[in-house]
Amino acid sequence: MTLSRKTISILCAAAVVSFLLSYVVLRATVYSTFVELENEQIASNLARVDAAIHDQLDGMQRLNREYSQWNETYEYLKERDESYVEEYLTAAQLASLDVDGISILDKLGNSVAGIGDSLANLNELRMNYPVSEIPSLQDKLNVSANGGSGTAAIIRTNVGALLVVSAPVLRSDASGPPVGSFVLSRYLSESRVQQLQAKLGVVFRLFAKDSEQIPAEFRDTLDSLDSTPVETRQRQHGRDIAVYRTLRDIDGEVAFVVEVITPRNISAAGAQALTAALGFLALTSLFYLAISALSLRKLIILPLSGLTLHIGKMRETGAMAGVEVSKRRDEIGILTRQFNALVKELENARTAMVKANDETAGARDAAIEASRAKSQFLANMSHEIRTPMNGVMGMTELLLSSGLDDLQREYAEMVSHSTQSLLAIINDILDLSKIEVGKFELDIARLDLRETVEESLKLLAHKAESKGLVLRSEIPVGLQTEVSGDANRLRQILINLVGNAVKFTESGEVIVRMTDVSAVDGAIIIRTEVEDTGVGIEAESQSKIFASFEQADGSTTRQYGGTGLGLSICEQLVALMGGEIGVNSTPGKGSIFWFTTRWAKCDTALPLRPSLPDTSVAIVPEETALPSEFNALVAEDNPVNQAVTKGMLAQLGGRATMADDGSKALELFRNSTFDVVLMDCQMPGMDGYEASRAIREWESEHQLSATPIIALTANALSTDRQRCMDAGMDDYMSKPFTLRQLNESLLASLRERGQRVTAGQGQAPAMDLIDTQLEEPEAIQTPVDWRMFEDTVQEWQEPGGPDQRDEFITLFLETSNKLERQMDDAFELADLKSVGMAAHSWKSSCTYVGATQLVEFCARLEQLCYAGDLETACLVANDVRHEYKRVTRALQIDQQDAVRKVQIS
Repeated sequence: MTLSRKTISILCAAAVVSFLLSYVVLRATVYSTFVELENEQIASNLARVDAAIHDQLDGMQRLNREYSQWNETYEYLKERDESYVEEYLTAAQLASLDVDGISILDKLGNSVAGIGDSLANLNELRMNYPVSEIPSLQDKLNVSANGGSGTAAIIRTNVGALLVVSAPVLRSDASGPPVGSFVLSRYLSESRVQQLQAKLGVVFRLFAKDSEQIPAEFRDTLDSLDSTPVETRQRQHGRDIAVYRTLRDIDGEVAFVVEVITPRNISAAGAQALTAALGFLALTSLFYLAISALSLRKLIILPLSGLTLHIGKMRETGAMAGVEVSKRRDEIGILTRQFNALVKELENARTAMVKANDETAGARDAAIEASRAKSQFLANMSHEIRTPMNGVMGMTELLLSSGLDDLQREYAEMVSHSTQSLLAIINDILDLSKIEVGKFELDIARLDLRETVEESLKLLAHKAESKGLVLRSEIPVGLQTEVSGDANRLRQILINLVGNAVKFTESGEVIVRMTDVSAVDGAIIIRTEVEDTGVGIEAESQSKIFASFEQADGSTTRQYGGTGLGLSICEQLVALMGGEIGVNSTPGKGSIFWFTTRWAKCDTALPLRPSLPDTSVAIVPEETALPSEFNALVAEDNPVNQAVTKGMLAQLGGRATMADDGSKALELFRNSTFDVVLMDCQMPGMDGYEASRAIREWESEHQLSATPIIALTANALSTDRQRCMDAGMDDYMSKPFTLRQLNESLLASLRERGQRVTAGQGQAPAMDLIDTQLEEPEAIQTPVDWRMFEDTVQEWQEPGGPDQRDEFITLFLETSNKLERQMDDAFELADLKSVGMAAHSWKSSCTYVGATQLVEFCARLEQLCYAGDLETACLVANDVRHEYKRVTRALQIDQQDAVRKVQIS
C-alpha cells in the first residue's frame, strides 16, 4: 500500500471516530440539557397549577375572614336578626364573592342560615366512603367548637370538585369566644378551570378519582398512593407530556387527579439542534478529508515522488546534479537543502546559510508586525461586530414587545440573553484591544471617591443579599475624596473586583477599604482593597490570574463562569491610572485584591452629599416601622402608576385594592374597611378631589373616624397642595415618589390617624414642596434618566423576586401607546379637555421611567389644552410624539447597553 493510501485511510478512521465521539458528547451535553430544561418546565407547570388551586382556597379564606371576623356576623349568631340574612345572604352576594354557597353554623355545628349549596345539600352531593364511616361535614367544618383557626379543603361531589373554607366567627378585633363558623363554598367548574388555564398559560384538566379519562396505568395505582410521598406520574404521548398528581379531599382520601399537559417543544428543539450539529460536523469532516488529501498530495507526496525520481536518474546517469532549491521551511524543504548540500560545494552551502539567516530575520520582523496587526484587528473587529449586535438586540426587544405566543417568547428571550452575554464579551475584548493598541483614553473630571464606591456597591447589593453576604465599605472620614480622574474606570475596576468577590464567596462578607498612601506633586495616591471570605486562590495560580483569558484553574470556568478578561482589563486600567494591582490570598480563607490609583487634587469644591457619620457603611435594606399588614385603597387610573404603587405597598407589607376612578373608589370605601387611602387627583369621571369630599361627607354622616387620605399627583406646586388639603386630604405626595417617601407618609398618616381634619379645615403638612420647573430641552442629553428608572424598578418589584425590568418596560410602553391613541383621537374631535387629561396621565407615567424631557412636553401640552390654545397644542403634540419615539428606542436598546456596563466580566 502506498504512503498516500495509508495516510488517507488513517484520516478516514480518525474522522469516523471523531464523529462518533462528537455524537456521544453532544447527546450527553446539548440534548440532555434540553431534556433537563423540559423537565424543569414540566415541574414548573405542575407547581403553578397546584399553587393556583391553593390560591383559590387562600382567596376564599381571605374573603371568609372579612365576614367571619365582622361584628354584624357575630351579633347575628347571638341575636339571630333575620335582617342580616336578608341583606347579606343573597344571590347578589354570592355573585360578588364569586362563590356558590354560604353557610353559617352555630357553635354546636347546626346550620342556622345559608344560601346556594348549603351544608344540607353538600351532604347529599358529597361522594366518598359510606356516610356511616366518616364524620358529617358539620363536624368537619365546625371550627368554633374545637378552637381551630379555620379549615380549607376540597370536597368531592357528584357534580365535581368543591372548594370549601370555614373560619370561626369572631368580633372585628378578632376577640372571642367564637360563637359559630362561617362557611364559603365554590365549585372548581370547567369555566373556572378554563379561566385558570388562560391566566397561567398552562393546559390542565381535573378528573374524579374513578374517571375513565385517567390512563389505566395510572388509575390502577391510585389506591397505592395513599402512603406515597410524591403523588405524581408522567406519561408521554406524541408531542406532549402529561403529568398527573392526586388531590386529597377533606377526609384525606384521594378524590381527584390533576392532569397537566406540556408540549415537548424543548426536547424537539434539542433533537433538531443535535441533528444540525451532526450534519454540520459530517460536512466539516468530509471537507477536512478532501483538503487533507489534497494538501498531503501537494505538500508531501508529490515532492517526495519528485525527489525519488531525481535520485533514480542520478543512479542511472551517474551525474551529480542538485535539485531545484525549495523555498519551503518544512521537512520537505530541509530534505532538499540537505540533499543539495551533499552535491554543492562548501561555498554554495555557506551562501545558502546566509540566505536562510536573512530570511529568519525577516520572519521575526513579520511576526512582530503580525502581533501589532492582531491587536489592531481585534479593536476594529470588536467595533464592527458590536454594530450588528446592537441591531440584533434592538430587533429582539422589538420582537418581545409584539404579540408572541409562549414558545416564541421563550425563544426570543433566549436570543436576547445570549446576545447580551455575547455583547459583554465583545466589549471586554474591545477594551482590551484598545488598551493594547494605545487608543484607550481616560475621561478626566471632578468626582467624589466615596460616592463612586457606594454607587458601585449598590449595583451589586442585590446579588450579595441574595447569597446572604454582607457588602460594605470602610472609608475614613478624614480621607480626601474630592479628586479629579476617571470615575467610570474606577467604577469598572470596583465592579469587576467586587463582583468576583461576591461570585466566589458563599458566606461571610465582602469589604471595600480605601486608605491614603501618599501625596506627591499635587497628586494623591489611594490604595483600595477588596476583601472577601471566599474560596481563596492557590499560590501557583496567583501569578497568572491577571493574564487575558485566564482563571485560577479550568474548573473555575465550569463552576462560576466568566471569560477571564475582567482582571486583565483591571490590571491595564490601573496601570493607565498610574498604579499597581495585586492579590493576597489563602485557599479556603478568602482573598484581598488591592490596587493603587493616582488622583489629582481638586481646588474647586464639588456639590457633594453630606459626609458620612462614621467610617463604615453597609449596603442593607431599610427597615420600616409600619404594621405587618394594613389595607390600602389606591385610586389611580394609570396602569403604570398602579403597578408601581402596588409593588411599593407590597414591599411595605400592605395589601392594595385598586380603583380606576373616584366613583369606584368611593363605592369600595363604603363597602370595606381600609387603613389608608392613596388618591390620585386627576382621574376620568369623578376626580380625586370630589371623591375625597364624598368620603369625608360619608364618614361624617355615619359618625366614623376619619381615614387618612394621601394625595397622589404629578403636579408639584404649593397651590396644588393646598387644593388637596381643602378637599379633605391629609397628606400630599408628588409623582414620582420613592419607596422611602411612601413609607414616611404612611408612617405619619397611620400614627396620627386620630388627629385628622375634615374637608376645608386642613393644614398643609410639615413637608415643604418646592415649585419645580423642568429643564429646557437643550439640557437633556439622553431621553431616559437611567438612575431614576433603576430606582423605580427596584422599589416596584417584590423583595427577593426576579428582576422585573422587562415587564415594567412592557407595561409602560403598552400604557403609553394607549394614551397616544387617545390623544390622537381627541385631537381629531378638537376635544382639548380629553387631550389634556391624556397628557396629564402620560406625564405621571413618564416620571417613573425617568423620561424627563417627555414629562416636560406632556406638561406643556396639558397647560395649552387647559388654556384653549389648539394651534400651539398641535405643535407641542408633535414634540411629544417625536420624543416618545426616542424614549421607546432608549428603553428597548440603550437600556440594554446601560445594564451591560455594570455587569461583571
